[in-house]
Amino acid sequence: PTRQPTAAPTMRSQPTRTQTQSSRPPERNSNIIELVAVLREYIDSEMVLEELKEQTIMADGFNFLAALRVFDTNSSGEVSYEEFTSGLRKLKGATTDLEVEVMLNRFRSLGFQKLTIVEIKNLLIPQTLVHKTSLIEDKS
Repeated sequence: PTRQPTAAPTMRSQPTRTQTQSSRPPERNSNIIELVAVLREYIDSEMVLEELKEQTIMADGFNFLAALRVFDTNSSGEVSYEEFTSGLRKLKGATTDLEVEVMLNRFRSLGFQKLTIVEIKNLLIPQTLVHKTSLIEDKS
């Protein structure tokens, strides 16, 4: 006897991606679109930043300890808010308290008021080269 094909099990209909998106309020979609656009700009800025950091450390005469001293003026191994602000202003970086706070928050550990040497290293050294500490040590 020949076998009759069995009917495929029925599954609940899942909404398609288009159906799900169209059920969202229009302002939510525009917020998501704007968020993605800002994230794209952020990624582009990060790529430029990493490239500049790499060019800086690879340049003849770069000295990590000298760069660190711009910020760690009392040689404590930590950089206070005041030292960071002073160093940025010397380098024509952030000028407002809000800009300084945003930069500090990008690099310091949560809950700590000072940047450590490791955090300063992350600020100055491209993330693509952080593992290559010999580059830093050789030039220091």
